Amino acid sequence: MTNQRPLAIVTGGSSGIGLELARQFAEHVYDVAITGSSSKVDDAARSLRELGVEAYPHQADAATYDGVEGFWTFVQSLNRPVEAAALNVGIGIGGAFLDNPLEDEFRLIAINITGTVHLAKRVVQHMVPNGSGRILITSSVSATQPTPFETTYGPSKAFG
Repeated sequence: MTNQRPLAIVTGGSSGIGLELARQFAEHVYDVAITGSSSKVDDAARSLRELGVEAYPHQADAATYDGVEGFWTFVQSLNRPVEAAALNVGIGIGGAFLDNPLEDEFRLIAINITGTVHLAKRVVQHMVPNGSGRILITSSVSATQPTPFETTYGPSKAFG
């Protein structure tokens, strides 16, 4: 392991867009700390290590305060400056708003908005004193157009 490479963090890094973002960082010689809600995050980290970088997996629930704080504490335990952050985690809920359980709508808001703002605050508080850093918040085309059967998702992605 070397601390010569810059460190990037990626939320939702165990699959999909998040895993691809982590791969892009790795291909550009960044070590990566990734988080995901399932043990797939460990498999993702193994695949990233095959690209010749360090990959640090952390399983956490982005919908909870403790999940976000736990990931940030994990990142801080690496004792490395965070050079880039891809705040990518997000979920969608299909179906008629009338029929979707309210708890599911609240979970979407907790992940897509609250958890993202929470981690963004921690990252900014870290980067500003370091004098540098880059942050990407993943949005969606659903943020800019009507999203039938995704009533809460579209506005949640417009937030970022």
